[in-house]
Amino acid sequence: MPIKKLVPLALAAVLAVPFLAPAAHAAEEPVGVAECDTFIRNLEACIAKAPADQRAQMTGSITQMRSAWRQAARNPQSRAALPQQCSMMTQQMKQQMAAQGCEF
Repeated sequence: MPIKKLVPLALAAVLAVPFLAPAAHAAEEPVGVAECDTFIRNLEACIAKAPADQRAQMTGSITQMRSAWRQAARNPQSRAALPQQCSMMTQQMKQQMAAQGCEF
């Protein structure tokens, strides 16, 4: 799978979470859920290997994903679902991005 197909997957992840809070200043802060924080770290490392002209869009998607997950983590019911959601995304990306030299 080409690395540029990562953007639609990342956007789909953002849309799967019902909360999207613009928090650009807090974008680098962790989600606070270990599985999600690990997934984002690994995804950022993978994006670092992408062509330069694709990185900005991908990084923007990660920023939105992180913000949405941080917002969801503030709600007890949503937070309870995040570990499983992030673990599933990790498994999907692990398979899809292995050919690009990315490790999850």
